[in-house]
Amino acid sequence: HYQDLDENMTTADIKKLLNNPKAEGEHLFFALDTLTTRLKKDRNDAEALKFLVHFVGDLHQPMHLGHKDDKGGNKVDFNWFGKKTNLHSVWDGAMMESEKMSYSEFSRYLQDKFEPRKAEIKKFNILQSVEATYAAQILIYKYDTSDTNNYHYVYHFAGLRDEMLYRGGIQLANMLNAIYK
Repeated sequence: HYQDLDENMTTADIKKLLNNPKAEGEHLFFALDTLTTRLKKDRNDAEALKFLVHFVGDLHQPMHLGHKDDKGGNKVDFNWFGKKTNLHSVWDGAMMESEKMSYSEFSRYLQDKFEPRKAEIKKFNILQSVEATYAAQILIYKYDTSDTNNYHYVYHFAGLRDEMLYRGGIQLANMLNAIYK
């Protein structure tokens, strides 16, 4: 459910990986390709559908496209409101938990927030989604972690987190619409 990416990748580099999803092993790009193929062959493949939903979400979690040397932030220590954790875990759930909203409340919040940009975001293809996630992880890695005020961190990245979650939902809808025409 991850695809560790090298630093300083270009659009051409990312496109090459997407077009050759097994180039670096059976990781996230390979899984997405395989699951999409399975669903096109059997639209009732519930297992493939469940994993596709999960993996499209992972594709939009920036640390799932993190650096190889730190395992997508898993080896980057982080103190999150007094609890020792890692950067990957902060992005996998800790930031969301701080919102104290139910899934349906947060979904409504994102729909309202991004309604003015919905048509624009719907036009994004998978390459553009990967590029957006890759750009997000670059910003995350550049953040000055000497600022240990987690409220600053949430304030700094909440908008980016929200956009990545919304993009993930839209990209999933685009993929499902293509499969289930």
